[in-house]
Amino acid sequence: MKVFSNLKKTIKLTLRLPRLVKLLWGLFKDGRVPPYLKVLALGALAYLAAPLDIVPDFIPASGYLDDLIVIFLVAQRFIATCPLGVVQEHLEKVKLKESDFDQDLKVIKEQGGKLFELIKKNLDKITQKSLRV
Repeated sequence: MKVFSNLKKTIKLTLRLPRLVKLLWGLFKDGRVPPYLKVLALGALAYLAAPLDIVPDFIPASGYLDDLIVIFLVAQRFIATCPLGVVQEHLEKVKLKESDFDQDLKVIKEQGGKLFELIKKNLDKITQKSLRV
């Protein structure tokens, strides 16, 4: 039954991804979000575009897992550092709740296991250094 439960959660996550992208894009374009925070989003895009990966994309199933982990962790940090009122406004526009995002992040953490923890640890170091302005 756990496999079915994980599959159901993964499907929900996948169906919400377009709204998450709209949320991030809306925040990125919003002039009330400080430019230095937008560097986080650009960093995630650079990672996705880079030819080198933690797990090569040609590996079935897990090949794109590292990309998904990076996207969600950067999105989490980006959203958490944006002005709260601005985030709430954009969440309403795309019909998402913070709890939806938290659930999706939990699913990715479960799926990613040790890889999730490794990426999170290194990403935390990078973002802490880059956010010191």
